[in-house]
Amino acid sequence: MAKISVSSGCFVTHDYRIVRESFERCNPDCFELIIYKSILSELGSLKDSFMDFDNTICSIHAPKPVQIMLSNPQFQSNALRLLERSVDITSDLGATIMVIHAWDGRYRQLPMEHIKATMRSLVTYARDRGITVSIEALPSRCRHPIDLTQELLGCCDEITFTLDFEYAAAYNMFDGLIEMADRMSNVHLRDFNGKWIVDGRRSYLRPGRGDLDFKDLISKIRAAGYDSNYTFEAPYDDIGLLNSDIERFRALI
Repeated sequence: MAKISVSSGCFVTHDYRIVRESFERCNPDCFELIIYKSILSELGSLKDSFMDFDNTICSIHAPKPVQIMLSNPQFQSNALRLLERSVDITSDLGATIMVIHAWDGRYRQLPMEHIKATMRSLVTYARDRGITVSIEALPSRCRHPIDLTQELLGCCDEITFTLDFEYAAAYNMFDGLIEMADRMSNVHLRDFNGKWIVDGRRSYLRPGRGDLDFKDLISKIRAAGYDSNYTFEAPYDDIGLLNSDIERFRALI
C-alpha cells in the first residue's frame, strides 16, 4: 500500500532531538531517517534517540560519505563495514528499507566490479535482518545514472532502487526508471527548475517550487505498479505547509 513518508532531510538540522520534535508535529504515514556524518563515531546515538519513538520509521538513508568509499577500490571493506552497521541500525529501529548512495557522482571512473561485489555481500547481510537494499539513482560524471542503476540491479535480483524526482528530471530519466518499477522500493519527492545551485547552495526545491508535474508523473508511476513509499526530502521551514503538502500528495498516490 502506498504511503507518504517524511525524511529528516526536510529539516535544516542534524540534531536528532530537533528532528524528532519536528517529526512529532508532522502527520505522514511513516518517516525516513538520514544517518548524518556527524554521528558516524557514535552510531548508537541515533538508535537511542528513536528507540521509543511511537511512529513508524519505514526507511533509513545510509551515511552519504559511504559513496566516496564505494567509489575507491581500496575502501570497499570500509564501505561494507559502515553499511553493515547501518543495516543493524535500520533493523533495530524497525525500518525495512535502507537507501544507499552507491557511487559518488563527481568521479569520472568507478570501480563497478568492486561496487557490485560489495553490494552482493551487503544484500546477504541485510537479507538475514529483513532489510531491503535500495540504491538511489544518482547523478554521475562516469556514465548515465540509468546505466549505473541497471548494472547494479543486474548484479543481484534482491537490490532495489530509489527514484528521486529532482535527479530523474535533471537527467531526463523518468521514463527509463519507471520502466523498472518492479524493482523500485522508494521515491524521493523534490522539485526541479533546471538549476542545481541557487545563491551558491544546492537548491533542494520542495514540491510546487519548480516545474515538475507531480500529478502526471505520480500517475505514471502508479500505472507501472509501484505501491510503496513516497518520501518528502526537501527543506521546509513551516510544519503547517509540510502537513498541507502531505495531504495534497495523499490524494495523488
